[in-house]
Amino acid sequence: MNVVSVIRSTTRWVEWQSALFRKFCGVDVFFVNNGPESHKMSVDLKRLGVAHHTMEPNNEGNPSISHSVALSWIARRFLRESTEPLLILDMDIFPMRPVDLSAALNGCHAAGQMICSDQYYHLWPGLLFIGADAPDREHIGLRAVVMAYSPVEIRLDSGGETWFWIQNRNPVIRWLGCRDMVAADLPEPLRPRYDERHLFEVKGDHFFHIRGATNWFGIDAELSEQRFRLAEDYLRTLLDG
Repeated sequence: MNVVSVIRSTTRWVEWQSALFRKFCGVDVFFVNNGPESHKMSVDLKRLGVAHHTMEPNNEGNPSISHSVALSWIARRFLRESTEPLLILDMDIFPMRPVDLSAALNGCHAAGQMICSDQYYHLWPGLLFIGADAPDREHIGLRAVVMAYSPVEIRLDSGGETWFWIQNRNPVIRWLGCRDMVAADLPEPLRPRYDERHLFEVKGDHFFHIRGATNWFGIDAELSEQRFRLAEDYLRTLLDG
């Protein structure tokens, strides 16, 4: 299975994601380096020794459209030019325990989280499995898309194009769950430091998610750094355990 992660604005999480997927899943993550400082970030990626592709600097201010640039490259390289199963990741997703990635599809064509917007639904490309036997997989689109301009504009986030694949090809999809992390999910020494402001999630029962690891929420800088340090301490316990 090809495992591909999109990174933007920071390489802070690359070592953690690479090491934890190698430890718990036995795979190497391929990184797609996207964003306005992609050339600068490529220096760090080369130093870290991870396989990667660097996009041309992307100054798009809309994060969904920026993400779509990288997702289009991934679709071309890993869905059209490869027949291997594919896992697409955001840079802030990490396995919490041993996971058999090949079993995640459980006989389905795709597995992931459903995103709903008005009457539309689509697959979230932050943790998305696409099988080798997915129907018409070479034509699966992953970009954000505008579904209507009037009377009200309806925009679907990155991954929105999967709506058309779902409607036209009727794939069998395994929907993965998502819940807010609670203090009891963390090792006991870390629990007193955690509260709901840290915005941690558990996805698909096996994956830890730091919501907004580029701080696109605009959280206070001090709180943002506190939650990132707690996340790193938790990841360290996973890696060292």
